[in-house]
Amino acid sequence: MTAGAIHRKTDKGAAEVTDRKLRVNPRLRAMLILIDGTRPEFLVREEAQKVGAPADFLEQLTALGPIEKMKLERASTRADLRELASAYRSALEKAVGAAEAEVLAGRLDALLR
Repeated sequence: MTAGAIHRKTDKGAAEVTDRKLRVNPRLRAMLILIDGTRPEFLVREEAQKVGAPADFLEQLTALGPIEKMKLERASTRADLRELASAYRSALEKAVGAAEAEVLAGRLDALLR
């Protein structure tokens, strides 16, 4: 695992937060709730230590399906970045909600003009 890796909830993870169908350990559930798609792994692991989550909580949650490592892409030109803008907006909507995604994607659009 890379300390700077970013994990986000999958659709299954978002459903688990509200439905509790997987019946995961309460400490794993706490970590699932804390994973927001914006904080790097080392910060999430620090939080895990504070709540007493198992050391392999990321591996357990990944195996169950409620989280995944975010796929980051590189863009070396503005044209490359423009091609990624739609995927960026979609990932943001899942991670932080539509309103915040709109603001951040708008900022990217302004930078690309």
